[in-house]
Amino acid sequence: MSFGKRIVIGTEAFKIGGFSTHTVSFGQAFRAQGHEVHVLITEPFGGLYPDFKDKLDSVVNLRRGYETRNLHLKRVVRTITALKPDVLINNAQPFVQAAFPYLSDKIVKISVVHNVMPEELTMGLANDQWCDWVVAVSDNIQAALKSNTTESHKIKTIPVGVKPVAHLKRQNGNLAPLRLIYVGRFWPQKNIPGLLAVLDALHHARVAFTITMVGDGPDLPAAREHVSQSDYRQQVQFLGARRPEEVGNILDNHDFCLMTSHFEGTPHVVLEAMAHGLVMLASRIPGSTDRIITHGVDGFLCDRNSPQEYVALLKRLSQSQGEFVSVSRAAQSTIQSRYSVPALAGQYLTLFDQKNNLVSSHQKPAAPSSPKVCQELLPLCPGFFKQSKHRLGDLWRQWAKNQHPAI
Repeated sequence: MSFGKRIVIGTEAFKIGGFSTHTVSFGQAFRAQGHEVHVLITEPFGGLYPDFKDKLDSVVNLRRGYETRNLHLKRVVRTITALKPDVLINNAQPFVQAAFPYLSDKIVKISVVHNVMPEELTMGLANDQWCDWVVAVSDNIQAALKSNTTESHKIKTIPVGVKPVAHLKRQNGNLAPLRLIYVGRFWPQKNIPGLLAVLDALHHARVAFTITMVGDGPDLPAAREHVSQSDYRQQVQFLGARRPEEVGNILDNHDFCLMTSHFEGTPHVVLEAMAHGLVMLASRIPGSTDRIITHGVDGFLCDRNSPQEYVALLKRLSQSQGEFVSVSRAAQSTIQSRYSVPALAGQYLTLFDQKNNLVSSHQKPAAPSSPKVCQELLPLCPGFFKQSKHRLGDLWRQWAKNQHPAI
């Protein structure tokens, strides 16, 4: 039985996003089941510091500064060793992954892969001889990982999860105007031009709507400019990035959530929207959204390149309160039965107890006597001069935005 373990989770920063949500939500679930949870943060910036501080046992800041790769890796190894974890979970941090060979064999080492981007797949599989489990958050990620390693027996799929929502605040009666929402990064992966094309098509089809846009990112200025030049600009509200608790309250005041992403793992926003009873219209992504949504039952899957698919569904639903209510209730039922964080945390706990049952096809090679970043991770761990340039730019950005480290 997995009881009273000391768990360390490596993650990037206190930024609003998937890594932080995964760290805090699963960390809370592990604590609720009697474990200690400590977090190793590599960049102490972002708005979620109170969530980490208040909901987990401790937060350890391990900022690289101006160290060389290998000097920083030595400090990472020393810090993790001093924390004395029974379990180490890495959320896509290259230096934590690089530390695996230099840590005690008694530590259960788990690497979580959140996306199908090549750099994340590479990171998740690096040092796999010293990694007990590689967790993919969706089936498409699992397939991509298995095609890139001979250690496929170590790969498991455990989706991200959300907390069940106790009550719904759905509007009654007429669904016009449509109350739409987008939540996520304004990033190329999210296909923001595709989302704006849906809004253009809704306007041209004379479908009444309002939409709230929640999130930030490099594609936000272009989105604002597009909307400002449109005839529906008064119907769009940009809220910027918001904390998870705020997003939950905002979702309660909407009925439909739109997603037009090119690729995803298990997107938190889809789960959150469905948990709150919104009707989800998401791009059809094999091994990802099609594993969450049963089309026409608890949501809808659309061609991200066909705005008219989104428009046709929204028009139909706007005229059918009964269908909307049926899909809304089914969406919440799906999340409660399949994507509850406490239940999914139990799948991790099972892995914690299976280290000694691993069947390895070969003996682990001897690690170098002095910690050294492995070849696969070198491109993800900037050298001294690039790191110095990054750090100076980082300090400038933080000063310009009047943001300072939380710790």
